[in-house]
Amino acid sequence: MTQQTYRQRSLERVEKFFAEYDTARPAEILADIIHYCDVHGIDIESEMELAQDYSNEETVVDDCA
Repeated sequence: MTQQTYRQRSLERVEKFFAEYDTARPAEILADIIHYCDVHGIDIESEMELAQDYSNEETVVDDCA
C-alpha cells in the first residue's frame, strides 16, 4: 500500500467537508474556524501563522518523498 502524502490527506479531509456541507468554497471552512477561535478565545492570526509553517514543512517533506 502506498503511503499518502500530507497534501493528499489534507485534500481528502477538505473534500469530505465540502461534500458534507454541500460547498466548494474554502471560505466556508475558514469562516467556521474564525468563529471557533473567536468563541474559544484563540488568536486566529497566530493559528494562521502556525498553519502556514505546517504547510511549508509538509510541502518540503512531500517534495522529498
